[in-house]
Amino acid sequence: MRKAIAIALLACGLAVGSAGAALAPQADVPAMVEAADLIVVGRAADIQIDRNSASETLVVWVDRVIASSAPSPRPLSVRVVLPLPAPGQGAVANGQYGMFFLRSTGENGAYTAADPDHPALVAASASNSSARSADALTGAAHELARVLTAPAADLIGPRDPAAAQHLSWEAASALETIPYPIAGPELRTIAASQQTPARLWAIAVLLDAGDPNEMAARVPDYLASVKADLLSPDVDEGLAAATLAVSIEAKVGSPNAAPVLAALLGSTETTVRRAAANALARIATPEVIAPLAKALDDPERDIRYYAVRGLAQATGAEVPTLPLFYAKEAEMLGYWRNWAKANAH
Repeated sequence: MRKAIAIALLACGLAVGSAGAALAPQADVPAMVEAADLIVVGRAADIQIDRNSASETLVVWVDRVIASSAPSPRPLSVRVVLPLPAPGQGAVANGQYGMFFLRSTGENGAYTAADPDHPALVAASASNSSARSADALTGAAHELARVLTAPAADLIGPRDPAAAQHLSWEAASALETIPYPIAGPELRTIAASQQTPARLWAIAVLLDAGDPNEMAARVPDYLASVKADLLSPDVDEGLAAATLAVSIEAKVGSPNAAPVLAALLGSTETTVRRAAANALARIATPEVIAPLAKALDDPERDIRYYAVRGLAQATGAEVPTLPLFYAKEAEMLGYWRNWAKANAH
């Protein structure tokens, strides 16, 4: 899913982090939990950067403790020392809110990052409960799932609601690394809800990281439930819709999904139409012939190729390579348009 989401980010012009830095390697949440002595949710403050040692020292004011190897009471604050990722950049921004995965340094109660690439993951600031989960990984999964359903103001504040989409992407990307039996139940609940764009994010993660047999059975209903959102996404759904579209393109291949995929060929979003055409071409049953024949007239060249490829596969004809299609596009489109007219029922 990391590669798929990166493509979606590029399509939406958001292929950078919230501070403009290049995307870090994907967070491995189970490994981070295993390496951490303390996992807390809170806000970073009082950051001091030491250029000589290429490090920064900060205080995390703690709202919630997810896990701790020490039996001590919940700390009000934690002192953290982090390596700077690059000259002129801080590992954590002043005021940043998140879930911090920390490892004890053994020096005066200080901590450092369990994963230097990911000292903190996104978290939603509002919470109705401060109870600690019995299992650290379950607690981390719950915090990340809450990001998907949180109002934008709880993630980024009122100054830039659109930036909440990137934080939801971060949460979805991290959730993908958590075993399905742990993250799956809450994701399925969100996917079945009426919360949008949360359910778009949840379905994308489920397609990529869920049990394949279970997803094959659930996909038609999932896609039908968000069909209107994929046909014409709102501004605050754009990145979620693009991410889900790329997951559909990579993962959906059940013939039972063909009817809703056919409808998605009418989307206003190129990424959604491309995903639907590619998935229909992969299904390649007689039911996909009529919708793919219509996709021969799509304004996007790649979608027209998927239409030709799918029609060839569904009818037993020779499947053209992409370079061959590019070289003989007009000829191939003309052939399949005529074929579709002659074989229309």
